[in-house]
Amino acid sequence: MKILLIAPSNRPFTKSNLVNSLGMNLHPKYNLLLLGSIAIELGHEVRYLDESFEDIPFNDFYDIVGITCTTNKAIRAYEIADIFRGKKIPVVIGGIHPSTCPDEAGKHADCIAIGEADETWPQILKDIEKNELKKIYSSVGKYYDLKGIPKIHYELIPKKVHYRHTGAIEVSRGCPFNCEFCSTHFFGEKYRTRPIDKVIENINNLPDDYIIFMDDNPMGNKEFALQLFSEMKGMGKTWTSHSTIDIVKYPKLLKAIAESGCRNLIIGFDTLNIENLRSTGKKINININYNEAVNIIHDYGIDIMAGFILGFDHDTESTFEEIYNFVSRNKIFLPNYWILTPYPGTKLFHRLNEAKRILSSDWNQYDSRHLVFKPANMPPEIFLERFHEMEKHSLSWGNIITRGINNNNGYVNISRKLKFNIGLKFARKLGMEQYGE
Repeated sequence: MKILLIAPSNRPFTKSNLVNSLGMNLHPKYNLLLLGSIAIELGHEVRYLDESFEDIPFNDFYDIVGITCTTNKAIRAYEIADIFRGKKIPVVIGGIHPSTCPDEAGKHADCIAIGEADETWPQILKDIEKNELKKIYSSVGKYYDLKGIPKIHYELIPKKVHYRHTGAIEVSRGCPFNCEFCSTHFFGEKYRTRPIDKVIENINNLPDDYIIFMDDNPMGNKEFALQLFSEMKGMGKTWTSHSTIDIVKYPKLLKAIAESGCRNLIIGFDTLNIENLRSTGKKINININYNEAVNIIHDYGIDIMAGFILGFDHDTESTFEEIYNFVSRNKIFLPNYWILTPYPGTKLFHRLNEAKRILSSDWNQYDSRHLVFKPANMPPEIFLERFHEMEKHSLSWGNIITRGINNNNGYVNISRKLKFNIGLKFARKLGMEQYGE
């Protein structure tokens, strides 16, 4: 069959020369690469399309169109699906938003894939060929064996598409923490890893010497991570990934991470307020001194992309300045500030909805850049004023230059650091919600 896989975009400016010249489209959509690779291994013809770069060929024929979407891309995904269905082409929609809102998504699709789609995708393709497509395919409650991940066909990425890095890879899934504001738990609390020999084989086949681990936390199993990064030493790769802050408790692992080529870790500090950590279930951060943790990571020559979320119930007007000062004092390489967002399916959404604190049901605004609920301790307009003031100061040219030339950790790459920070500055101006992730 002829298959079109689409990652929708509701930000038309992402196709601009400015966005591409600054490398603001960071990496390919790994989930589409994975599903495309599964389909290729089954003998199908696949086209990968990221709407951030390419227009959608609505006039071309396909046997099936697959669309993945997060909440803020859902409306655009439905628009695309409706057009193809109007041409009698079957549409499958999957991803975190359709998985949490299947009834809504089902109004715009012939089929909804709930949960991990690589569990259900082969059966969906077989049923389409037999003209027996079902409305719902769900993998909820099942745990896909990551041994089954096939060779990833990176050649699916069109040559005219210029991501900053194409070396996207996955080594684990699952998260046991179940934080109130996070939707990751929907895909299972059981932490699973790929066989290390398969990971090394995947790394050797990457089209890029810079690796981006797409996992929520490749360090979730410390023994696995230590073995993996020990084996990566000497491969000549550099890499980045997410990590939980408790990594500082494992010096052997940190040493292996640094020696295997890690240049920066994306760490969710989220909040400086311990009551926020307690009330949202972010227990893993509670007994860690953030200032000491930053110094430890820097001592290993690793930069930090720090994520902070504003809008928790114990935040006040002083919270913005406290976070800004923390970032400046600790010489954070790249700070990312997000507005707390009650995504559908999270405990946070249910709590705020029951309290009638939700201000908007426009999914386009559920991008961590818009305030869609009433904060507990300040009016929405004051919150937004303080948030944008903090971000403006943090992304001033003076602060960008300071972070760019900073040598606090022994690793100096001024052009790289400047490019990331300048890219973030313009991404924020353009409203790009995923930059730096």
